Amino acid sequence: PLFRSRGALSFNTSPARLVIQLGFVTIFVAAMPLAPLFSLLNNIVEIRLDAKKFISVYRRPVAMKTDGIGIWQTIISTIVTFAVVANAFLIAFTSEVIPQIFYRYVYPTDGLDGYVTNVITNYTETHNTTSSQCFTYVNEGDTCYFKKLTDELYYYRLFLIRAIFVILFEHIVFGVSRFIDLLVPDIPRSLYLKIKREEYMASSALTEDLDSPPPDHGEKSMV
Repeated sequence: PLFRSRGALSFNTSPARLVIQLGFVTIFVAAMPLAPLFSLLNNIVEIRLDAKKFISVYRRPVAMKTDGIGIWQTIISTIVTFAVVANAFLIAFTSEVIPQIFYRYVYPTDGLDGYVTNVITNYTETHNTTSSQCFTYVNEGDTCYFKKLTDELYYYRLFLIRAIFVILFEHIVFGVSRFIDLLVPDIPRSLYLKIKREEYMASSALTEDLDSPPPDHGEKSMV
């Protein structure tokens, strides 16, 4: 909720901090899978502390009626959309999941025994290279191993598989989220029935007032 203090919104009580936390958790969840758990624990502790402060420290805030969270809804939707695309690229282009699956498909009888040999190449160390490019390097003239696909056709096929994975991943996630959005109503059925009941009672009371004859306030006789 937003509470006004001295005519301006306080940053500590605005949704900005929570939206920033949502952005970091959702965008980089593929790189840090434990981030949602830490965020959940942090929010649980913070909710209990805020409840304690509202009960025993702060004065009761004045409630303000609103139709929603305003522009924050658009910001959250944009962050979630960007997070899905970012995680799809992180999984496809930074992890070894897709290359290993593709290697198993190309060489089904080899398993993963030759995977490491397939993704690295070697040459004799010269003055044109640095030790930071090599996995193993001791002295000048030693054999240098670094990560590079020498088979260009294999590289482009793998790149195509990664691009297809990104497209399928984001479409599946967006489709599932859209299905859940349609499945879960914005207003619970119990609340919807209560709203309709109140509207019916208000309409019935108004109809009774219109149908009832006006009261007869007889004129007082003049003596």
